[in-house]
Amino acid sequence: MGFVAEDLSTTYPERYQWCSAYLNGLFDLKTNPERYADPEILGEHLKLMVNTGARDERAKTALPNSSYHCRRVTADVAASRVPGYLKGSVPARPLSDASHAVLVNDLATLVLSAVDRVDFAVLAYRNERN
Repeated sequence: MGFVAEDLSTTYPERYQWCSAYLNGLFDLKTNPERYADPEILGEHLKLMVNTGARDERAKTALPNSSYHCRRVTADVAASRVPGYLKGSVPARPLSDASHAVLVNDLATLVLSAVDRVDFAVLAYRNERN
């Protein structure tokens, strides 16, 4: 397999763009952010992100089951400032462009860092065993 640590970082820019595009596509994230303060609603979107474009393809091949990734991402987001920010938003008032950009960046970065930590461990372990 020949895995080295830098391998996951080579696909980071494309995966970050995909995550950002997905989050920007959630129009009500900007217009109705308090809706996403519900862990179930946000969790469903995080799960979709993990199962579609947030993971490196080599990692998907090595570990196709992403249930642990979803739990890890959800836990990391719950421990971050994002839920407090969503709960603290003014009801019925959309986020400013700058606030929305910060929220999208925070969520995309949290998702990718949680996914990459798990995938790196799996790929490194498999490389050691081979």
